[in-house]
Amino acid sequence: MLGIVTKRFKHYVLTYNYVADMVNKRGPYRDAHISYAKDFESKGLLLGGALQNPVDSGLLIFDAAEQDVVHYAENDPYNKNGLIKSYSVREIMFAFGYQKPK
Repeated sequence: MLGIVTKRFKHYVLTYNYVADMVNKRGPYRDAHISYAKDFESKGLLLGGALQNPVDSGLLIFDAAEQDVVHYAENDPYNKNGLIKSYSVREIMFAFGYQKPK
């Protein structure tokens, strides 16, 4: 059976290393950060959030081109306002799991 072929990108994990006391420092930028992330859902952002206990890093998963993930990180309001100490972008090869379609 033939179907429509859509372009699929590799998957990437974006990891943020937050500044100390991120929970208290993120307040003024949180709405802009969340809005920015939601806008990127149509561009390949699949999942994202902060690791807990302690809140010292964030993890985001993309189905996008690597340069788009780097662009995302560089322009995230958290990064632009000095809340990200460093970040890394790594390709991930999923071996199992299921993501429900939207």
